[in-house]
Amino acid sequence: MASNFVGTRTCNCGKTYPITRVQRDAPHKSYCSRVCMCKFRVAGLRSKYILKKVNPSWFKKGEVSGTPFPKGHCPANFKEEGVGYDALHDWVNRHAGLAKKCLTCGSTTTVHWANYSGNYLRDLSDWISLCVPCHRKHDRTQIPGAMVRKFPAWYEKRRVYQRKYRANKREQRP
Repeated sequence: MASNFVGTRTCNCGKTYPITRVQRDAPHKSYCSRVCMCKFRVAGLRSKYILKKVNPSWFKKGEVSGTPFPKGHCPANFKEEGVGYDALHDWVNRHAGLAKKCLTCGSTTTVHWANYSGNYLRDLSDWISLCVPCHRKHDRTQIPGAMVRKFPAWYEKRRVYQRKYRANKREQRP
């Protein structure tokens, strides 16, 4: 059986290793191991980045992004009442942080912010953290149809996407 190796090369660490034809044609992409690649590569994927200076404008842990509006001023594109579904959830994540623990079962895997009353208000007391199964159960039993009534355009867009996805799945079946 013929060997795929066409020669040898010395790595930056000093180790000699066999190379293939592809490695011979691209000498800048050859290292003896993945460890050496990460260690000696200048700047790229999986390389360590050494922070030399902290930018004072970066957000500190626990800070809320964005500045509060000055009294009496509100941007033209800010919607207090007619806010969309995704924008409202982004607002909750910014102000309350990521949901960490389900209030119903105590799970810590895939926890979301769920609206408690079904009114979808910009009020943090109207939101609770629930895992996916508890969130589904809450939406179906406590506030059925609230999201459809509040965000009909978003819900219709989601239904169209789901129909296309299911149709594609059916076409792929043998």
